[in-house]
Amino acid sequence: MLVSLSVATRLAKHALAGPVQFINFPLYYAMLAAYLRGPLLGAATGFLSFVLSDVYLSTIAIGVGPWTLVTSTTACAVGAVAGLVLRGEESDPAVLFVEAYVLCFVYDVVSSFLCYLMFWSGDPLYAFLLSIVGLFLPAGGGYMIAAGVITEASTSLLLAFTARRVEKALRKIGIHG
Repeated sequence: MLVSLSVATRLAKHALAGPVQFINFPLYYAMLAAYLRGPLLGAATGFLSFVLSDVYLSTIAIGVGPWTLVTSTTACAVGAVAGLVLRGEESDPAVLFVEAYVLCFVYDVVSSFLCYLMFWSGDPLYAFLLSIVGLFLPAGGGYMIAAGVITEASTSLLLAFTARRVEKALRKIGIHG
């Protein structure tokens, strides 16, 4: 269900706003899955969300490519780590925001680093610096200022505001726990 929601929201975002970055829906759902059920579901949701949404995006835009392996594998790793880091109801939303922000930041830097290394340069230092600068300034083909920071913050805020509510709603209807 979370993979389906992830794919649907990513496609809807793309249909409404195009490739503009503002929330990383696959990463949000990977962390939500990890929060609710642990590392395995977080990893599977992260991986499948990027692979399937890229397949669907191939019908209307550039979707599947070498980056699919990078983004899906990196989201898989973040989903797994999130399952070990993020905790259920006892989580304070502020703490959840910070934890999610760090995970989003790591995802952005690692996935950008691997893609820059693959497409732009064989120089790891250059690729790493470009992946950091690209979070704040248009770099490596980017066009938005602070796209990484905005995406990380909005994705983390969405998780911080919704994770406990989703968990409580699932418990209420007997699906969780």
